[in-house]
Amino acid sequence: MWADLGDASVLYLASREVSQERIHGIVHDTTPEAIYLNSFFDTLFTARVLLARRLSRLPPARLILAPRGEFSAGALALKAPRKRAYIAALKAGGLLRNIEWHASTSHEAEEIEAALGKATAGRIHVAPDLGALPNPNDLSNWQPRNPGAPLRVCFLARVSPMKNLAGAVRSLAKMKTPAVFTLYGPKEDAAYWAECRRAIGDLPSHITFEDGGVLTRDRIYGALAQHDVFFLPTLGENYGHVIPEALSVGLPVVISDRTPWRGLAAKGVGYDGPLDEDAFAAELDRLAGLDADAMTDMRSACRDYAQAVLTDPAAIEANRKLFLR
Repeated sequence: MWADLGDASVLYLASREVSQERIHGIVHDTTPEAIYLNSFFDTLFTARVLLARRLSRLPPARLILAPRGEFSAGALALKAPRKRAYIAALKAGGLLRNIEWHASTSHEAEEIEAALGKATAGRIHVAPDLGALPNPNDLSNWQPRNPGAPLRVCFLARVSPMKNLAGAVRSLAKMKTPAVFTLYGPKEDAAYWAECRRAIGDLPSHITFEDGGVLTRDRIYGALAQHDVFFLPTLGENYGHVIPEALSVGLPVVISDRTPWRGLAAKGVGYDGPLDEDAFAAELDRLAGLDADAMTDMRSACRDYAQAVLTDPAAIEANRKLFLR
């Protein structure tokens, strides 16, 4: 049944309930002006909505699809033959006609066009993803480290090859200074988690691993704020919501150069660089060497930067235009 959530009405469906008939009924009952889909490769919702529309089972409505970074080079390289076949099948079946695309950045817009061809030209809208600022109470969870205490490093993401947890662990293993590395996130890929566990087992004695489990939405900011550094050597993000979330609670970030968050060192809020485990380890060691005053100043810069980004009126207006066209 429909439930109210703020100004929205939300209908949650179990996987077994997502059928052509159910989608057809929901769209006819709500008569939407636009249908917004998250993920290109989602076979549960996206593919079934596209097929229903192709079979003329949906009333006229704008169809907007957000790939969420799925067309980045790193993402397409994972299970590449299967993804190429899937794209070819949707093209051949005419399921991609007259779709509008939501790109979070101009770079993602280029990736969409490169992956799907000229049919997307003129139909890609760039609108930055939106986030929220934390509750001020969450900011008090951080306490300065005592001299010589381990650097508190955290990783918050799905445990999947794309997020590169194994690379993060190998980077930690190359650190010279003590650190506590906390993982938050669901282990959605059992085979990859087994690979990560082997890397964890090889960590030197001065690096401690802790499994923080899966966080509910209301615990994310408070959990992040307890640490000194957020570390995510991802293979690619179209936006990476957890990055501004970490910055918003004052957490410097150490990430790969495969996200829109670039030039962080110049802003004094972290580091973005190539997928080089030695370089990541060196940056983490550098941050471990900062005294309490320097880290406090850096955390303040992180919060200021995140607030400017998350309250940018241009980003909000771009999203309004996306849906009001």
